[in-house]
Parts: sequence; C-alpha cells; structure tokens
Amino acid sequence: MLYAYQQYLMACEKAGMAPRFLNAEQTNGLIELLQNPPPFEEAVLVDLFTHSVSSETKAMKLKKSYLEAIISGEIYCPIIGKQRASEMLEQSPDDAELM
Repeated sequence: MLYAYQQYLMACEKAGMAPRFLNAEQTNGLIELLQNPPPFEEAVLVDLFTHSVSSETKAMKLKKSYLEAIISGEIYCPIIGKQRASEMLEQSPDDAELM
C-alpha cells in the first residue's frame, strides 16, 4: 500500500496534479502498516494517517475507530500513543461534518 501510494504521489507531482486522499480501502491498508510498521517508515505512515485520509465517510470512520481503540487501550499502536491518538481525534472532522 505504502509503495503504491508513494508511486502515485510521484506520478501526480510529475503531472502537476494534486493527489487524491486515501479512500477506505487504502486507509485500512495504512492501519495495518501502522500496527506493524516497516523500519524507517514510521514518520511517513503517521504523516499519511494524519493528513491524507479522506473525509469520505468510510475512510474517516475507520480512522476515528482506530484512534478510539488506541485511546481506550483496546489495541496498541507502536508509533501512535494514546496522547497522540487523542490529539489526532480532536483534529478530525465531526460526524456531522461528514454527512
């Protein structure tokens, strides 16, 4: 997922186009990578999760659910702690804004 998206970003830059945000399927793939991050890609993954998840309802719901699970302790993310997850959740659009 990460390699494919990086290739997409390079193609967009070369073509002078703005890249699209991550959709629900890509967001799910990103969450899997966050759980088991490849070495030296941690900062890239967090940046993508912070800034590139679409506000499209399904993708944003996945992001919010994941952050809530980190905060509650239901899951552990090696690169996003509870405090950071809480900050990211506060920056996410409200459900009302997604409709």
